[in-house]
Amino acid sequence: MKKIVVLVLIIVSSVGYAKTYSPFCFNSKYGIIDESRNVVIQPEYKDINVFENLCIVCEPEDSGQIVYTPDLKKVYTFEKKVAIWEKYNDRELRLGKKLLFNLDTLEVYSRTFDEKYNSEYGYRNNRQVVLMSNEDDSQPYNIFRVVDRKHKIFTPKLLQADTWYSEGLLPVIFLDGKSGYINENGKLIIEVPLYDDERTADIRISPNLNYSFNEGIALVQTEKDVWQLLDKGGNLKRLPEEYTYYARIFSNGLLLIENSEQKFGFMNRNSDVAIPCIFDSAKTFKGKYAIVVYRSKDAVVDTDGNIYYCEDFCK
Repeated sequence: MKKIVVLVLIIVSSVGYAKTYSPFCFNSKYGIIDESRNVVIQPEYKDINVFENLCIVCEPEDSGQIVYTPDLKKVYTFEKKVAIWEKYNDRELRLGKKLLFNLDTLEVYSRTFDEKYNSEYGYRNNRQVVLMSNEDDSQPYNIFRVVDRKHKIFTPKLLQADTWYSEGLLPVIFLDGKSGYINENGKLIIEVPLYDDERTADIRISPNLNYSFNEGIALVQTEKDVWQLLDKGGNLKRLPEEYTYYARIFSNGLLLIENSEQKFGFMNRNSDVAIPCIFDSAKTFKGKYAIVVYRSKDAVVDTDGNIYYCEDFCK
């Protein structure tokens, strides 16, 4: 394994873990604030991604990527931008399709693939979703299965699935059309209709069911134009049709929504608009705050709806 990461800087900081941090945007540049809106990473990056309890990945304007550890005491630099980052498991990030970055050893190395699988996705709950060729020539499309680290298979053939487990559950559609959420042992725990876009019905390239649980609730599409909230008891609650739901995930008990006037706000678990649709643009909550643009000014909003202009705390 070849180490290609270079230690470039040490920062002294007493703030907590990455989950207490929030990104903000000021003059089209991204930085990081803590819960008291102290700027801990200056707004000088063209993009920032916060991986809770893992790291903060910053993308400079010129090239490369900088990785801050959760305690902000170390910074690691990739001289070139390697790929779009994803969480692969608890201690590794995926760089594109073929590389992993280990946060303990700070090494980048090639992923090992099993020749049986056309593609492999990240581990959650010691389970991995894999894409396989169907052995049945009468149905010559790819299928999904769930395996453990020893390649033991835990599910029958799956028509569609999500990329990985979330809160111990994985949304799936079986070949017979039955759908819902399975546990780590492949048992169907919640049976619920899950909509699969017909445009991808015969193209099995990657998981398509982006209906992950977060904070005990999932946002699911049960019909073409019908979105509902699903709890772990299997209870469904239909969402108002006058809003658009881009993020599909609750954070701090709030869901990003857009109204017909192209203004953004946030809805709570009871389907009530908790923060009115008054923002020109907005992003999902990360930590205590969410990035918003209010009255053409860069700002952040907290879960109580209080708005703080970036120009004020950046001073």
